[in-house]
Amino acid sequence: MQLSQVVGYVKDIIIPAVHAQDWAPDGASGDANALIKQILNLILIAVVVAAVVFIMFAGLQYVTSQGDATKAKNAMSGITNAIIGLIVAFAAYALVQLVMSQLNLGGGTIKPLPTA
Repeated sequence: MQLSQVVGYVKDIIIPAVHAQDWAPDGASGDANALIKQILNLILIAVVVAAVVFIMFAGLQYVTSQGDATKAKNAMSGITNAIIGLIVAFAAYALVQLVMSQLNLGGGTIKPLPTA
C-alpha cells in the first residue's frame, strides 16, 4: 500500500465519516469539557485506525518474508510495536478520563467567573 493510497483513503472515507458525526459540543457554546472529550475520542479513533494499518502492513511483510528470518523478525517487531502503541493510547485515554471524572469535569458547561 502506497502513501498516496492511504492519503486517498483518509480523504475519501475517514474525513467524511467524521464530518457526518455531530462533533459540535453538546449543549450551549462554551462547553469546553465536551469539546475536550470529543477531541480525545477523535484522537483515539485516529490511533486505532493507524495501528490497524500498521498491523496489516507488518502482517503483509511477515507473509511475504518467504522464510527470511530477518524480514520475519522485523515484521513481528512492527506488529509488537503497533500493539504496544494501542495499549499506551488506551492507557492514556483511560488516565485522562479518570482525571476528568475526579475533577468533576465529566460534563456540563464551564461557568464564567463572577464579576462582582
